[in-house]
Amino acid sequence: MRVLVVGAGAIGFNVAEQLAAEGHDVSVVEEDPELVRRINETMDVLAVVGNGASPHVLEAAGIAECDLAVAVTDSDEMNIVVCMIAREYDVATKIARIRNPDYTDEKAVLKLDRLGVDRQINPEQITVATMCRLLEVPGAKEVVDFPDGNVTLIGFRVPPDAPLIGRALSEFGGEMEGEGFLIVAIERHEDGRPRVIIPRGGDRVRADDEIYVIMSREMLPILLPMLHRRIERVQRVVLYGATREGRQLAQAVEKNYRDVFLIEPDRALATKAAEELDQATVLCGDATDPAVLADARIETADFFVAASEDDQANLMAGLLARRAGARKVMILVNEPSHVPIVNSLDIDVVINPRLVTVGEILRHVRRESVLALSRIGDGAAEVMELVAEAGSPIVGKPLRETVFPAGALVGAVLRGDEMIIPAGDTVIQPGGKVVVFALTEAAEAVQRLFAPSSSA
Repeated sequence: MRVLVVGAGAIGFNVAEQLAAEGHDVSVVEEDPELVRRINETMDVLAVVGNGASPHVLEAAGIAECDLAVAVTDSDEMNIVVCMIAREYDVATKIARIRNPDYTDEKAVLKLDRLGVDRQINPEQITVATMCRLLEVPGAKEVVDFPDGNVTLIGFRVPPDAPLIGRALSEFGGEMEGEGFLIVAIERHEDGRPRVIIPRGGDRVRADDEIYVIMSREMLPILLPMLHRRIERVQRVVLYGATREGRQLAQAVEKNYRDVFLIEPDRALATKAAEELDQATVLCGDATDPAVLADARIETADFFVAASEDDQANLMAGLLARRAGARKVMILVNEPSHVPIVNSLDIDVVINPRLVTVGEILRHVRRESVLALSRIGDGAAEVMELVAEAGSPIVGKPLRETVFPAGALVGAVLRGDEMIIPAGDTVIQPGGKVVVFALTEAAEAVQRLFAPSSSA
């Protein structure tokens, strides 16, 4: 596939890097010469310096031969213009990063599809939804919901006193498979580096492992006691940052929790938040100031969430909140390269909006058999919901007879509202939906198993 990416910020850079690694023919347009230099040094792509709203620049990047245009600059208007131009060149699919609700609301005067935008991606909405899911599941570091079968993938860090520590996965037997959940990956830090393991029956869970479990939602009460001797529900939440993202998060959180505080140092933003929120208490101050955290009674917070636009302030506030007694801490990290560093500190959950958004964009680039896709483990792995097309290598025979790529595991088979943990004799029928966990380098091989042999 020929792909044009306009905008080489964190999202565009990661999208271009991943697609180029998968063998797609990628070109990038970016106004910043330094970013273009970096792309040329690190990727096998065509990088062009220039304004993405210029047809001349887009022609130089090969827009006339592209199958897909992805516009992810910081300007909604620029992204829309790119899609409008791409439509004139008969580009089949146009994706735009759009954040302004004036363009996305149902009552919007200008409809995106009339402007050439086939699919719009809103990083703020995606990030807020991700944060809300994490607040709902005690101890979760990642939560990925799938549209079919009430199925979810949840990542947990295993505490030192977890009952499942030291047990071989084979010991769970029916306790695991029969109850509708399956550990599909273990992320373990060895020699200071994370390593993702696709587990086998003899593998044992260790303290501080991060395990990824595919399960049906109703099985959560069965799994949680295996991870936590005492389960404490979230009731009191303290938020930091009244940006658009922060206000959206506060609006969502105040509907579900009895006691919500929002801290914001900018008086104008704090006033705006107070006007928009119904239940939350807004405190004008800086969450990096211990006195302000004390005013928010941080020592009684079940969850502290730092979601300002300043990574350093988020980290400092998170560490101070932890020291002051907040039970769980989640911080927003806007720069992807900071994520591994922050993950090594005493922070429970780290969210990077750009990496979350990249996974959503990649779903639209992959084969038609991919219904949903999320990247996890700092992009080292993917979890996909796929549909088995008629004539594909995976249909009509037991799974044990399918040569599955190393670094991948079938986690669940979805039949209507029923989730089935697969066994060796499980047969996938045409049209069957399957959830697969795969290391990034194995993802393309997995997708070929679900596509007809003639197109694989």
